[in-house]
Amino acid sequence: MSSSSQQQRSNQELLSRLKFRVVQPVDIPRCHELESSSYPPKEAASKSELQSRQHHAAPFFRCVLLKSEDGPVKVGSKKDGASFGTSGGASNGDEQEANPKLRRKDSTNEA
Repeated sequence: MSSSSQQQRSNQELLSRLKFRVVQPVDIPRCHELESSSYPPKEAASKSELQSRQHHAAPFFRCVLLKSEDGPVKVGSKKDGASFGTSGGASNGDEQEANPKLRRKDSTNEA
C-alpha cells in the first residue's frame, strides 16, 4: 500500500471518529478551558459570554468530539481522555448582527 493511500485511510478513520453537534450547557466549562488556553486573557470569552453564545446562538455554536477507539464519544473534561473543540460558526458576523447581545464588550460594532 502506498503512503498516499495509507494517509487517506488514516484520515478517513479519524473523520469517522468525529462527532459534530451544538454546544450544550454542560459543555461550557470545557469550552471555557479551551478558550482560556487558546487566547490571551483580554481576547478570551468569559464563561458568561460562552453561556450567552450557547443560549442565544446555539445553531452557530458547535463543538466536535473525538470518539475513543474503544468506546463511545466522551464529553467534558481532559481527564476522561476526550478531545473536544468548539467553533463559533458563521464567520461573517451575521449572528452578532442579528442579536446585539452576542457582540463582545470590546467590539467596535454600533448597536
